[in-house]
Amino acid sequence: MFSPPYSPFVISHEDIDLRLSKIGKDRKWLAENTPYSADYLRTVLAPGSTRRTKRVMQIISAAIEAEEERQAAPQQEIPPGYSEIFLNDEQLNLADRASRIVGAPSLADFCRTAILQEARRILTKEAATAAERKTA
Repeated sequence: MFSPPYSPFVISHEDIDLRLSKIGKDRKWLAENTPYSADYLRTVLAPGSTRRTKRVMQIISAAIEAEEERQAAPQQEIPPGYSEIFLNDEQLNLADRASRIVGAPSLADFCRTAILQEARRILTKEAATAAERKTA
């Protein structure tokens, strides 16, 4: 049985979607990280809901706060040579935060995946341009 922690502070129902957005999450994620279904959350978070209890809001708040803390924590593994990739700590922190939002196993894995995706996109575009030049 799911036994979530309780938050001593309760996020207001009006702020739930904003807080979720700031951490790159949505109500589907919230349903996966609380004992509540997406339909139940929609009902609870609707304006004027009679199903909104302090206990439910504590559990929702705890899930959001735990993810905020997880994303704010420093990344354990910094890839070797990161100073050759990122020009300053701001760039490193930006990549680190993005890697946490998408749930990458590590910052190194996130960087590798992003670089390879961009390389494939560039090569595909170049191949299409070369093919157009040959037919022209």
